[in-house]
Amino acid sequence: MKATRLTALLGVAVLVLAVAPAASAETVETGIDMVLVKTVDKAVASPGETLTYTITISHEGPSSPLQAAVVDTLPAGVTFASASAGCTALDASTVECLTGPWLPSTLTYTITVTIDEGASGTLLNTATVDHRDPRPEFPDDSDPSNNTDTAETVIPEPELGSIGDFVWLDSNGDGAQDGGEAGVSGITVDLYAADGVTNLGSTTTNGSGLYSFTDLAAGDYTVVVGSHPAGYLLTTSDSYDVTLAAGQAYLDADFGFTPPPEEPVIDLEVVKSVSPAAVTVGDSTTFTVTVTNQGPDAATGVVVTDTLPSGVTFVSSTAGSESGGVITVPVGALAVGAQSTFSVTVTVDDAGAFTNAAEVTAADQDDVDSTPGDGQGDDYDTATVEATEVLANNSIGDFVWLDTDGDGVQDSGEPGIAGAVVTLTGSPTISTTTGSDGKYLFSALDDGTYSIAIDVSSVDDDYSLTTVGTYTISVSGGTTNLTADFGFAEVLPKTGTDTRPLAVLGAVLILFGAALLTVSRRASSVI
Repeated sequence: MKATRLTALLGVAVLVLAVAPAASAETVETGIDMVLVKTVDKAVASPGETLTYTITISHEGPSSPLQAAVVDTLPAGVTFASASAGCTALDASTVECLTGPWLPSTLTYTITVTIDEGASGTLLNTATVDHRDPRPEFPDDSDPSNNTDTAETVIPEPELGSIGDFVWLDSNGDGAQDGGEAGVSGITVDLYAADGVTNLGSTTTNGSGLYSFTDLAAGDYTVVVGSHPAGYLLTTSDSYDVTLAAGQAYLDADFGFTPPPEEPVIDLEVVKSVSPAAVTVGDSTTFTVTVTNQGPDAATGVVVTDTLPSGVTFVSSTAGSESGGVITVPVGALAVGAQSTFSVTVTVDDAGAFTNAAEVTAADQDDVDSTPGDGQGDDYDTATVEATEVLANNSIGDFVWLDTDGDGVQDSGEPGIAGAVVTLTGSPTISTTTGSDGKYLFSALDDGTYSIAIDVSSVDDDYSLTTVGTYTISVSGGTTNLTADFGFAEVLPKTGTDTRPLAVLGAVLILFGAALLTVSRRASSVI
């Protein structure tokens, strides 16, 4: 650059020497008036664009300068790119353009710059021309007011954009916003720079599920949805990369969440009955249990427990197993509307009312209105059996009579014998006396076997039995047995002669006759 300037100055000196004799020969009017006009190709521009400044210099005499220099001061917010021949960037903000000798009447230079990112406001570029004629008669520019000019470029405020916009409850989980699907409030959304690391801001969705990042310059961004309700699942991407144009309202960064699958629920109902509901002690009865699934979903893992009360003894069950008076029935699965029935048979050991409870004690699903094993609700039911003592209601009788014909059979008209004592032996042992009609009766007897005997001594000595003197009779269930009858006949009257000795003598004579006959037959046989 120094060599260029030196060369230019030497050229000017040579010219001065050459024209000096002529100048001294005659007197001429002298003076230099440099003029500079500056323009720019864009009155309005944006960061990243280029600007080309055009600088036109001229001289309006009356003399022509031998050399001139243009100094252009670049405004802040631009970067030098290039310039015409003869122009040099002295530093980041200054460009100098030097003319050669013998300046023509008009000379044009161009300087190109690039508008920096972030530049704003008005860019003012000023250039000044200065003649550098070394001749002493041209010390100053005759009109310096036209040596300087400025070109103006306006950088409008950037149009700011926004990014949003909706976080919603994706009820059907299809990842698309359907009519009626509501927004989700309180969801955090973060905005990051293009590097995905620099957090530019955070916001939460409003009551309608909407969010927005505003006043955003054009550029690249990443939108990331934050935490969401427990159990909910994303049906869309969890982030979006957005290239935002100036002034653009980007409203497609939407995030959908589907609620967790609904847990199936059931409604189990237990109904219990007993038959017979009234028994006597020692009898059996049967409890019947029916469990029904009333929905709305299928039930699995159902277990029903039947707990026997004290006072009864387990006999059998059509399902499950018994331990310590508790019958556990693993029902298992029940479809909606399905039911399972089982029965439990017991004997009742004591008198009184005995309530037997059955309930659902386990299921894999929640019951809409009951809790298994809590002893209440419609999955719990009871049935009561009442037992009474067995009453002693058997009877044995019935008649002691005068068997006038001695045939041991009650004949019409044969009268009863009053005052005869009859004894019943068993539990208990009791005696009774026949009434005036000869009748007797043992009543209110327990089930069992009894011996009924007549006390012969209680009857007149003139009578003797014509029937058995003792009966063995079994009764149960309210039996009345009236077959224990006793007959007596009158003994024959005595005469004056005791016939017993005659009978003995007759027997002896018969034996003696038989012996003589035997001997006689043997003698005949010998002769």
